Amino acid sequence: MSKIFFIEDKNGKYSSADGKRRFIKLQGKKLKEYLDSDIGRKKIFDIDTDDKGNKIGVEITAEIKIKHLQDKRHRQYLYDTQKRFGQPSISLDSSVFNEDSTLEKSLMSNNRTDILEDIIYKLDLEKLNIALKSLTPEEYALISELYFSDYNLSARDISEIMGLSHTAINKRKNKILEKLRKQLA
Repeated sequence: MSKIFFIEDKNGKYSSADGKRRFIKLQGKKLKEYLDSDIGRKKIFDIDTDDKGNKIGVEITAEIKIKHLQDKRHRQYLYDTQKRFGQPSISLDSSVFNEDSTLEKSLMSNNRTDILEDIIYKLDLEKLNIALKSLTPEEYALISELYFSDYNLSARDISEIMGLSHTAINKRKNKILEKLRKQLA
């Protein structure tokens, strides 16, 4: 078992999946020296273990780390909720909603008295849930940030965070919404 870390370096021979970032690979003595250096101690890494038990670390930005932590807390919330209440048949605790979600609160506070209307309403929610779960992680992240996040980020805000143009984010959003419309039709 060894440690292999990928450090961001504009001249690195390894590139990120989107091709926007380049990395060098460090291991052994060079990795230890780097991690013990002033620069190395300030870096943030996403660390995982591969099938052979090797620790693999990839340098990430603070924004990515925050998103990882939010996702981890959300998964823990869903796990705890399922453990406490069992598997709900109509799940408002799915990955679409988090415990503080304004959307969930507005849906839960809906005081409908007509039982048939209430059933149709819950079935529509379940259809939306299923449609959202069919999105890729990237598609889901974009829709989640635009419509379900407590941070109220605009397409322009997201474009700045992702380093893409506002137009590109709007095109992606529209393509995803069209995909959802077709599934809900």
